[in-house]
Amino acid sequence: MEYTTLTQPARGDLVLDGSALSSLYQAFQCLEDPRRARGRRYELALVLTLQCCSFSAS
Repeated sequence: MEYTTLTQPARGDLVLDGSALSSLYQAFQCLEDPRRARGRRYELALVLTLQCCSFSAS
């Protein structure tokens, strides 16, 4: 089941120098997810983005 409406870029499409990134979510999409398939309900990029938002709000 897909929980996001954002499109996912291919792994090699983004450059991490900041010029091609338009959001924190896109930057986190470049990371490999170390969790097992059984432990993945939400994608890693979404979880990390929401964590950053919660840290900045407190």
